[in-house]
Amino acid sequence: ALPICDGLTVQKMLKILELVNEGENNFINISEKDLIIFIGGTQVGKSTTINALLGVPLQENDDGYIEPIPPNEFVAPVGDGRQNFTELPTLYEKEGFNFCFLDTQGFFEGRGEDLVIASSILMEIAIRKAKSVRVVFLGKMSDLQGGYAELTAKFSEQ
Repeated sequence: ALPICDGLTVQKMLKILELVNEGENNFINISEKDLIIFIGGTQVGKSTTINALLGVPLQENDDGYIEPIPPNEFVAPVGDGRQNFTELPTLYEKEGFNFCFLDTQGFFEGRGEDLVIASSILMEIAIRKAKSVRVVFLGKMSDLQGGYAELTAKFSEQ
């Protein structure tokens, strides 16, 4: 396949467009709502926090991971330390609220450039469609103490 630019082939572009179309269907009701975007590294608790804010009762299991208290289930799928679930930005709403939560993949997960590009496009679509936007960064305090330069260096090592 001939590259369009820097290795981006027609097949990859078609895959990206497919992912964007699939993800954008999730953003239908966003225009009248305030958007709260959760960002951070892999396995820092973005999806778990969204579940808690949506009212899912949670508990810690014997392995140290958070799980819903039965018979409840997660609204936003949560990774288990071995597998991460959020591949594309995903919108979660609670009926009666005029805001919604956007779950995002963790920083530098290395899931392939098609997912990274599609996620970037979907984030921009969500931000442009929303009534207003707030961003919540989840991470360890030690990640922030060295400032922006140290934080970016740490994530780029992963």
